[in-house]
Amino acid sequence: MGASRLERKGFLRNIRRGLLRAAGPAALLAVLPLAVRADTLATFDWIPFSNGGSGTGSGDLILTLPGTVAGPGFDVSFSSASAALAAITGFSYTFSNGDILTLADVHTGTLQMNPTSWETTDTITPAGAPTGLYLGTNFSLSGDVTPADGILTPFLLDSAGGSVTLGAGAAELRITDTGYWELTSLTPVPLPATGLLLMSGLAMLAAAGWRRRAVQSGGRCPRGAAAG
Repeated sequence: MGASRLERKGFLRNIRRGLLRAAGPAALLAVLPLAVRADTLATFDWIPFSNGGSGTGSGDLILTLPGTVAGPGFDVSFSSASAALAAITGFSYTFSNGDILTLADVHTGTLQMNPTSWETTDTITPAGAPTGLYLGTNFSLSGDVTPADGILTPFLLDSAGGSVTLGAGAAELRITDTGYWELTSLTPVPLPATGLLLMSGLAMLAAAGWRRRAVQSGGRCPRGAAAG
């Protein structure tokens, strides 16, 4: 009875080992692309120009784009406007009167865009701005912010080469700064050390699995077979 139980355990153990050896490298290869995926940071600076606006401000915008973007420009689609909004991972804007919009303000706003993609223009020379690549997405991002005076105030970021507005109603009740978002850099996000360690570990395990299978299928003599 005891021997039979031991034999069954040994039989099940051998089956489990065989399944792990067969599926292990394939499973590791399936996970490896997820481990090596990096993102790209697209950084924009606000280039102000006078186009009927009441003032000029300053700001910067950072988009985190999935995968490696070779550049010089890009056109990256997202599954929804909320996913495109989440791609804004850095934002700061100071209006000409000193009021400020932050990343937190932007993330509480509502983004409208069609199509749902962040993209740049070709190399152009916009009116009142230097030659370069600019944000080319048509979008409208609106929400509310509480400036230093404590009064809840609507804001609007309108289009790529357009305006940033604080306030509502008549022109004298709001600040509208006009300008463009100029692309200043595309920077790959380096993989963290843990990611590199994971990659090397997965590669070593996959290689070990391949070596074991190669040895096992390389004509090793069965147990009990007569030698030569």
